[in-house]
Amino acid sequence: MTTVPDNDVTRLVSYLKYQAKKEPEAIRGLVQGGHDSLLSVLDGITEEQARFKPSDDIWSALEVLEHVVTGKHEVFRLCTGLAHGKAYKGVGPDEEKAAIQDGVTRVHFESLADARSATESEHAEQLTFIASISPETDVEARYSHFIFGALNCREWAVFQRVHDLDHGNQIEQVKAAPGYPG
Repeated sequence: MTTVPDNDVTRLVSYLKYQAKKEPEAIRGLVQGGHDSLLSVLDGITEEQARFKPSDDIWSALEVLEHVVTGKHEVFRLCTGLAHGKAYKGVGPDEEKAAIQDGVTRVHFESLADARSATESEHAEQLTFIASISPETDVEARYSHFIFGALNCREWAVFQRVHDLDHGNQIEQVKAAPGYPG
């Protein structure tokens, strides 16, 4: 299970709330930057390297992407529902528990190319949501992240940047692990 020190949680929640108040184009830039950073760590990775697992309890880069794509898809659906004052099917108190959110993966890919393509596609959906943000967008409806607490649709959109950066770092750690194929 993921754990984050309390001072980091406080700092990240403050970051999400501050950035979420910005204009949609600024939010788009933040999210795009996180996405670009994530994809840059994949540059030059072979299929063998994408499947490398430093140990049984550490994801391969491909498994990280499976989680990222699942997250991007779910965050887009969540943002869209919250923006209209409602949640989407499958969201409720039971879904807000760490056991449901932490490490969730609902897609699997045969290749790194398939994973990259799906990552781009889901990212495009998130940018579509961000472009739709207007003064009429509901910011009162919230859904609780298991670490960061109740977030509105704008805060969830910014969360995608944090998520992409975090998992880009995770892939970097896999690439630095002993035994990583050269």
